[in-house]
Amino acid sequence: MSDKECNMNDDVIEKLLNSKFGNLYNWKKPLLRKTVGPYLPEAFDKYDARRIMLIEKCRAFLTKISSADLAILFHSDFDDPEEKRSAWGEFLRLEINNLTRRRPNWIAGGFGHQDFKADFKYWGQMATYTLHEALILSVGVEPKHIGEETLGAFAKRTDQDKIHPAFQYLVKRREQFRRKFPIGYSGWLPISPKHLKAWFDEISLDVHKDFYAELERRCPKPKAKV
Repeated sequence: MSDKECNMNDDVIEKLLNSKFGNLYNWKKPLLRKTVGPYLPEAFDKYDARRIMLIEKCRAFLTKISSADLAILFHSDFDDPEEKRSAWGEFLRLEINNLTRRRPNWIAGGFGHQDFKADFKYWGQMATYTLHEALILSVGVEPKHIGEETLGAFAKRTDQDKIHPAFQYLVKRREQFRRKFPIGYSGWLPISPKHLKAWFDEISLDVHKDFYAELERRCPKPKAKV
């Protein structure tokens, strides 16, 4: 086999793998930063190892077949009397589908996923914060990414040890916030940046540094008298 044919086969193999695995083919472990709460970057290791193993098994399957068979797999309009495309479609199909369904939640590694980081400048301009907004911002996440109802459902679960450590952490912190925020006829009332920062300082709560910096900018300490 010539170098040109080898290169063509390699190109076809990569395209077939990409098609078979879809988004899984180029999936990468998220970049996590240590912020507040649990920090578990290794939470994605087993999943990624399984993904790579299945890709390599499929690659080995393709490298063992002829150029003519590769062409049949790649070109859907080619005659396929031996149903080679069907065999390729079924190869490790269940394993790949299971892997797709079990993709780890972004929060599995903690709150430091950069794709879900809060827009602190925007939130730093708010006149007040709801309980849920303040809670989620305190760990550095954009509030829309963690639903209030979702967190409430986790709080009611009796098997807390079976949910992600980050959610366990939030459930406990949520109770702290619920006991601090004022409550009215229709539920918990929002509070100002000043009162929120004062409470954080009072109990020395571990808060995402960028959110705290915005609160500190809004509520600077009074200058000492000379």
